[in-house]
Amino acid sequence: MAAAITAVASSAGAAANLPYFYSSMSRSIAEHLLVSTCESLGFEGCYLVRASETRADAMVLSVGFQGRVHHYRLLFSEAVSTYKIEGHSDEFTSLPDLLQHASETGKLVTALAYPIVDDAYDEDEGGPDVEQLAPDIELLLQTLERRGGSGHEFSASLQRYLREDAETDLENCRVGKLPHEMRINHLFLEASKSLVAELDVFQRRLLLIRGIFQDGGMAKGLDSSTEAPAELSAATSVEAVQHKLAAGAALIADATFQTMRYFKASTSGGDSGAKADVPCSVTFDVKRIEMIKKVSGFLLVDVSAGQLRVGDGDVDKTAARMYEHGEVLQLIKSRSDKTKLGIKFETSPGKWERKNYAFPDARQREYFAQLVQRMKITHGDRDAELTSKLRVFIGTFNMGDETPPDDITSWFNGLGMGTVTREAVPYDLYAVGTQEQTMKEDEWHDRIRKSIGPEFEVVAKVALSQIKLVVFARQSLLNRISHVQTSTAATGIANTLGNKGAAAVSMYIGTTSVCFINCHLAASVEKIGKRNENYRLILQKLQLGDKKLSMFDCTNQFHNVFWFGDLNYRVNLPIQTVLGELQNAEKQGGNLAHMHRADQLRQQRKKGDVLYGFHEEDITFKPTYRFKKGTRKEYAYHKKKMGGVTKLNVPSWCDRVLYRSFPNQNIRQITYGCTTDIVSSDHSPVFAGFEMDFSNQYVSGLQGEEHQCQIIITDVTATIYGPSKSNLYLEFYSAFFEGKKRSPTVTNEERKPPSECPDNTTQQHWDFVTSIRPLIPDQEYLESEALLVVVRSEDTNEALGEGRFSLFGVDGISADTPKHFSTELSHGGLHTGFLAGKVRIKDAISNSSGLYAEDEEDETVAAASDASATSYVVMSRDRGEGGQTSMMRRPRAEVVQSVRIKPPLPPKVASRRSSTTLDNEETVVPGISAWLRSIGLAHLSEKMVKEGYDDVDSFLKGDVDKNELLDIGITDEDATTIISLARQ
Repeated sequence: MAAAITAVASSAGAAANLPYFYSSMSRSIAEHLLVSTCESLGFEGCYLVRASETRADAMVLSVGFQGRVHHYRLLFSEAVSTYKIEGHSDEFTSLPDLLQHASETGKLVTALAYPIVDDAYDEDEGGPDVEQLAPDIELLLQTLERRGGSGHEFSASLQRYLREDAETDLENCRVGKLPHEMRINHLFLEASKSLVAELDVFQRRLLLIRGIFQDGGMAKGLDSSTEAPAELSAATSVEAVQHKLAAGAALIADATFQTMRYFKASTSGGDSGAKADVPCSVTFDVKRIEMIKKVSGFLLVDVSAGQLRVGDGDVDKTAARMYEHGEVLQLIKSRSDKTKLGIKFETSPGKWERKNYAFPDARQREYFAQLVQRMKITHGDRDAELTSKLRVFIGTFNMGDETPPDDITSWFNGLGMGTVTREAVPYDLYAVGTQEQTMKEDEWHDRIRKSIGPEFEVVAKVALSQIKLVVFARQSLLNRISHVQTSTAATGIANTLGNKGAAAVSMYIGTTSVCFINCHLAASVEKIGKRNENYRLILQKLQLGDKKLSMFDCTNQFHNVFWFGDLNYRVNLPIQTVLGELQNAEKQGGNLAHMHRADQLRQQRKKGDVLYGFHEEDITFKPTYRFKKGTRKEYAYHKKKMGGVTKLNVPSWCDRVLYRSFPNQNIRQITYGCTTDIVSSDHSPVFAGFEMDFSNQYVSGLQGEEHQCQIIITDVTATIYGPSKSNLYLEFYSAFFEGKKRSPTVTNEERKPPSECPDNTTQQHWDFVTSIRPLIPDQEYLESEALLVVVRSEDTNEALGEGRFSLFGVDGISADTPKHFSTELSHGGLHTGFLAGKVRIKDAISNSSGLYAEDEEDETVAAASDASATSYVVMSRDRGEGGQTSMMRRPRAEVVQSVRIKPPLPPKVASRRSSTTLDNEETVVPGISAWLRSIGLAHLSEKMVKEGYDDVDSFLKGDVDKNELLDIGITDEDATTIISLARQ
């Protein structure tokens, strides 16, 4: 590394002692400082670390490169005392180790060259100088003198405020008090004394004039609401008075805003004025929806006052129903109609009401949501933060028609065998699935609540015979949950009985969707095909998600899908072999790798026949079935069936938890195991813990105006397994635009002939596919979303495959270079092909000039084929004896002492990266790592290099076999993508 990162203790508090760490620097200030420093020094790679403005458990690495600043969110885990890059599971025990590894492996946008050291840093004490944060009162007084205010009659009052009350308002701002609680309001009142007296006289005169003519008109039988004749010339002067009064009100609001902004900048050490200003208040004409009728009305968002006014018809806006920012509990966006919005208002402590509105168009609905979000954060509502961390517990338990013990706390605390934590994890959401449950529902829910605590409430429950699913949420999370749906799918006898099948729940948490599917599949070792069929039938039968997206099954509609239950897949080994391996593992510390390779589910997933695209954490616990009831030391592998038949049940991992997420979702599994003390059933309860992000209403620089942002998709090739004579076409769907987009029709002459297609496939290419205009043109927002795509047959419109790909890392603001994308296609639960092409975002809005004043921040992990490299692997996992997970810390390279910017400037240094040409486009390609980045698989870079696959030419020549990739632990989906794109 060209310059250095100082070694420090590996604790969360240690970051504050780093000379390049800023505890109170805003994003805009960091960007300005890094860009100007890089320009003045003449080289790239200046960097600093700052505290996140929106996350208490996060920091942000900001790196300057080519006139732009790239932000990487860094998370600290208190549970294991490690640092990591958001979106990746690998971790380091110290922040300098993490930064040095990232820089030296070329996985940041550029190598870290020189840290920008905080001038307030004290090597003995550390941290900023608190006195420097106070407002410079003398500077304000000098400004007053310069503006000619010292001789003004009002100057004495203003000087008194600056000397006596300004510091009090500074403290008021720091603790989050509202504008009407600021002492500067007394100054406004004093300034308006004469105005108030004049307005009182003026009001009395107006009332007299109105009363005389109103009474006289009524005496003549005129309606009191009759309008004045159009020729009255006095209207012009009255309008002038109205404008003057309105201007006065706006000036008061703006003066309050500027005052609070100054104090907030003083407390944060940054100039929040660098952010784009926002109108103090905006009125939206809407229709309030009441049952089958719509009533005209308005919604007025007053950002500076922290109020939302609601009224019908011609109600005076000042007399409309007013809600404080804290009384606006939740915004619920309709998924089927992008003009509709539900708002939950608090009516009294613990009580709320929902009102539904229709906006003129989808853009106005988005703008309203952004203003409300901005209002809430401006006034210290931390529940409105852009991104929040959520911990989710998944539990599955086949009760075996027995009642479990009273104490099942170990299950919910994640205690037992497998990948577990030292201490119980405080979860926010519990999804508990059971099979063969005969216990009464209320009793079961009470028993769960006894284990997890009274602060949890049931948000959804669903049952299919004895297959049951219940979801508990922490009370503080309830106002963020919406769009709750439930569904069941029976796959028992004749595919109608509920002894086998699934029960499912889906919901939105903020704007992030989750789906929980608890299933019980066909039993018996030989019924592999039946279990696979059960899975596909469940996908077809479950009715979840947007009805307009019914062509996509639930695995493609939700950000995160959790599939769990008694899947009933067995181990294909003789019973004596299994018992011997289990005994050897317990006594001599051996692992169960042989049994894992013989696991039916693992084998079927590798073929792509079931749960395609799902991920399962490594299993480090013993088989969960079939135990002798009352103990966990003995397996009862003989089972007597009706008619006196005895069946052999090889100990197997029947009870499983898998998950599938949209590309670049920040989700991390923290536990996966089973209990050892709940022995009422022949199955052991299984638990899995996850940590994931969920997003609230997104806020960007959108001001309700028209924009020119476009998403352009080009150079696309669709490959469908099996020969077909029909032409193909594509349809695209997403939450960020209305309706659907379709590709052009391809003629038979334009199709690839069968001789040029891979064996037994149909392949079709489009030079230009479509252009999409998003509702919100913000770069970071679009990068957080995904496009859903379906491949259809022209002759029958039949869907042949569905997939999705992320816009994460598609950087079209400063360059026209498109990003390569690829997605696997599946239909009815089967892998049916793949799609690859290029996409770019044109004329998007940079989030650095976003809608929030100073609380707005969306530090995203940058990823692109050019200037925004994906986040990197910072910790490796290894398997120790017994198959247990162990953390392996990589050796640190030589550490050089950090330097300050003050000494003489160093000579200009070149970027570590070199450029070459791929597909006639300039792309950063220093080997296999950059090629994987260009196709959206940067997370595999370290694994591939470690295994010796560091020659990109071998892939492009097709010298690598898919089975080789599977053998080193790459998933079937990723391996297929690599091979297919290399062949193209």
